[in-house]
Amino acid sequence: MDTIICVAIITAGLVAFLCSGHAGVILVLAIFICIWLLCDLMKIYQYYRLGKDPEVVISSGQMPMRRGGDKKAAKVPDSMSEMAVDLERFRNKCCNLTLPSSLRDAQNLKCLQQKVLDCIKSLYKSETKPYLGEVQKLLRMTAPTKKDKDEARYVAAVCALKPELFLLVPPHCGNPPCILLRDPPTGFELWYEKLPQRCSQTPEEEAMRNLRESISAGRISSMRKVIDELYADRIEPTLNEVQERLRDRGWSYSDAQQAVLLYACQKDTYDLAKPTQNKQIVVLLKEPPRSFAGWAEGAGIIPKVSVPMESGFKSLLAAGRAPALRGGVAGAAQALQNISPHGSLGELRALLRAFILRGLLEYRDDELVPTNVLLKELDTLRQAPPRTPERKKSPGRIYSQI
Repeated sequence: MDTIICVAIITAGLVAFLCSGHAGVILVLAIFICIWLLCDLMKIYQYYRLGKDPEVVISSGQMPMRRGGDKKAAKVPDSMSEMAVDLERFRNKCCNLTLPSSLRDAQNLKCLQQKVLDCIKSLYKSETKPYLGEVQKLLRMTAPTKKDKDEARYVAAVCALKPELFLLVPPHCGNPPCILLRDPPTGFELWYEKLPQRCSQTPEEEAMRNLRESISAGRISSMRKVIDELYADRIEPTLNEVQERLRDRGWSYSDAQQAVLLYACQKDTYDLAKPTQNKQIVVLLKEPPRSFAGWAEGAGIIPKVSVPMESGFKSLLAAGRAPALRGGVAGAAQALQNISPHGSLGELRALLRAFILRGLLEYRDDELVPTNVLLKELDTLRQAPPRTPERKKSPGRIYSQI
């Protein structure tokens, strides 16, 4: 468009010069310059007010290109073919990894491939996605010798040599590499990371529905028991506390990391408090137990200690019957609860935190030990005579008045 205007101006100027002299040339040039500026103003109005970006047609026959430089692809790439290329590229990369001399023997290689197959099948049965790290961890746990444990490092290369049996999935979307089976076991159910199958809802709602339907009854029971235990212990059920207790119940690390999604699916039972600057996500019950007396341990909660608990703890220390307080506040509280069932786990944690804040306990390496201030109190407590319980005076009878 600009080129055409320039040619028209030059042509009109030559015609005016030949016909009418200098004044006509100036007049014609002024008219065409005004038209040129008007065209530019129209383009600016069209771009900024109407939201349209005029396309510039490329003379070479290519697709139109916008001013922003974004080219419209003439053909939309096939996502499935791209995925197949990525899988093949990742498998070739794993095939090029160097194997140790022990695995160059065909018999040893076949033996390790069978072990990997057994590990992946067990992960399938436990509804655990067979990430590369999970497979290696399971192999090392069952390995009888150090040599077998070292061979677990070459799982990806070993599986890449058996493409008819294993499917290696490269890392994507923040997930680690995964080893799938070409032929899944009979009765296998998909993991709870399902893609939406229906379009009647939004993708987020559909994904949450699939996730909720895929949770087994055993997992639902295990999740509820963890929250009930934390309520009974009066420990605020933050995400870290919940994940740690789920792992103690046999959950894998990857499953425990996604526990927050499983709790979020059950909106009728749980209420997830949003994280704040100094606080994690908290998994609360919609209907807490009637006997619940509030949190004794949690973020931002000032530890409060009852007089009987404080005197009982000091008596344990003075008598030398207190256990070694190792493993931080959580480990030390657990050790105390093992020998003294009085008080919940949250109350014992609050007791230890209060003693630390008051300068009565301090860390020495990984162990909590009494400070000099507390040692003096314990000496005084040892030297004090034992208290005899006072007998209640009964009114009795005045026999002289009988």
